[in-house]
Amino acid sequence: MRVFLFGCLFLLSSCWALAAPKVSCTLEHNGEESTVVTPAEADALGGVWQEMDLFRVRLLQAAPAGRRAWVLVEVHAKAADDDFRIITAQKLYAPFASGLVEVVEPGLGRSLRYECGALK
Repeated sequence: MRVFLFGCLFLLSSCWALAAPKVSCTLEHNGEESTVVTPAEADALGGVWQEMDLFRVRLLQAAPAGRRAWVLVEVHAKAADDDFRIITAQKLYAPFASGLVEVVEPGLGRSLRYECGALK
């Protein structure tokens, strides 16, 4: 019985992740533009990483079973010791529209812009 219930829960969570709309984020830095599509995942451990010069952006769409789906946008910037540190994070709920967001790296004043929204 437990195996059956676990199987049903797994199937439902898979269907929920498949039913979640795909989210697209457009990133722009230093004249370079990149579009990233985030697939729905059952937990918040994965995501898609995109590097743009001294920035790294993590985009994640979490669709946990039985809960409301959300998108996480994390922007990391390269520090003086060549390590990357998170400088901002934004959590979005449906319709996953972030508006145009500009993030400025404090040390050098360089900026990254992004805008996210659900694909139709």
